[in-house]
Parts: sequence; structure tokens; C-alpha cells
Amino acid sequence: MSSDQGGDHPHLPHGSVWPFWLAVAISLLGIGLVMLGQSLQMNDPNAAHVASPLSLTVLGLGVAAVVGTLAGWFFEDYKWWPSNTGTGTHIPKAGALLFISSEFFLFGALFANYFTFQHLSHANGLGWPDGEVELPLLKTGFFSLFLFASSATIHKADNHLRRNEHKQFVRWWGLTILLGLVFLGGQVMEYTNLIAEGHTLGSSQFMTAFFILTGTHGLHVFGGLGLLFVMWLRARKGQFNAQRHAGPQVASMYWHFVDIVWVVVLTVLYILPALGFA
Repeated sequence: MSSDQGGDHPHLPHGSVWPFWLAVAISLLGIGLVMLGQSLQMNDPNAAHVASPLSLTVLGLGVAAVVGTLAGWFFEDYKWWPSNTGTGTHIPKAGALLFISSEFFLFGALFANYFTFQHLSHANGLGWPDGEVELPLLKTGFFSLFLFASSATIHKADNHLRRNEHKQFVRWWGLTILLGLVFLGGQVMEYTNLIAEGHTLGSSQFMTAFFILTGTHGLHVFGGLGLLFVMWLRARKGQFNAQRHAGPQVASMYWHFVDIVWVVVLTVLYILPALGFA
């Protein structure tokens, strides 16, 4: 592994076992969410929604596993920073595109689940949403503006990097992270209000589809913010320039993907039902 700071050596990313364990942790988290939804759905509809202790335990273990594996992966990667590992020109781009392509299949399956629930609801003579829920379109639209704006700021940061304007790159990249945090905070607020009103993962088919779809996107935003933050830390150490920008390039591609997916989610879950097209 080359460790010189100049030239055009590829600086391939190092091998790591942490992506495997992260996949296992995410699977455990998913199982916990499914168990939570089932436990809430089995309760008497007229009674208070109370999750089973087992589902909360599995969910808690899933959250702890995800956080732990992300921390382990970060500290492993941190040890490689002095050698500029992973800062090559375009080495990871093909792999990033392949990963993002697989993500389209994931969200495609989630949208298929949403539309299946919608069809079943109509077939049973129910409306859609199939419960007494009114999603806060204006508030969600407001917080969505921060996510959409972050696509512009990260694009501007990329342009500064290509011109070797390091300070401006770090500044605009950091602003992108702040905008993403505001959006994620808005989603947490919305979840809190919905749950307080009795709309949980298992309270109706619509809420099940809603929480799974928006929650999966929220996890992607959270993961994207983690990636952006790592790139920001490395940028502050001067590890990227016009010739070495593979890390920020991949992070930027992923962040634009997250933004595009939210355009579809916002349209399908919020705008179309509000316009009477559900």
C-alpha cells in the first residue's frame, strides 16, 4: 500500500470485515422492527398500543449492533488515514454505482409493498390512508426543502474541490451536513407526533407501509450523514484535492440518490393523497 502524498497512485480502499457485520446488524434491526410491528398489531385496537418486551429487546440489540459496527468501521478506517487510503481518483466509482443501483431495487420493493397495501385497502372498501391519519404535508414539505438544498450545497462543494479551493470545499460540505441534520430532525419530530396520536407501525396498513418506507429512507439519510461527516473530517486534514477526490465523489453520488428517492417518497405518500389521488 503506497503511502506517498503525491503522484497519481490509486490508493485502493483496504479490506474490511465491518461491512459484513453491519449487514448482520441491519438484519437484526429489521427483525426487531418487524417484531415490534407485530406486537403492536396484536393488541386490542381499543387499548393502548404497548410493544412486547421481546420486540423491544431485539430492536434495542439491533440499534446497538448498528451503532457498534459503524463505530468499529470508523476507527478501523481512521487508522488508514495517514496513508491517504481510499483517496484515489475514480477507483470506487463503478462499485458505488453498482451499490446505488441495488438500492433502487430495495426502494422499488418498498414502493411495491406500499401500492399492494393500497390496493388491498381499496378492495376491502376502505379509504387510503386506511385510518384517521392526516400527514403534515406543509411541515414535511418545509423540512424537505433543507434536504433538497443540501443537493445544491454538496454540488457546490464538489466544484470547489475540483478547483482546489480547500477552505470553501470544507465550508460547503459542512453546510450540507447541517441541512441533512435539520431534515432528519424534522422526520423525528413527525414520528414523535404521529406516535403520540396513536399512529404506530402496527396501527394500520397505511402506517405500516409509511413507517417502513420513510424509516428506510431515514436510515439512508442517517448513514449518508455519517459518510459525509467522515469525508468532512478527512477534508479538514487536507486529504482531498482536484486529483484525489474519490471519497467525496462517492459520498456526493450517494447523497444525490437519497435526495432523489425522497422526491418520490414525498410525492407518493404526501402530495398525491393530499390531492385526492390515493
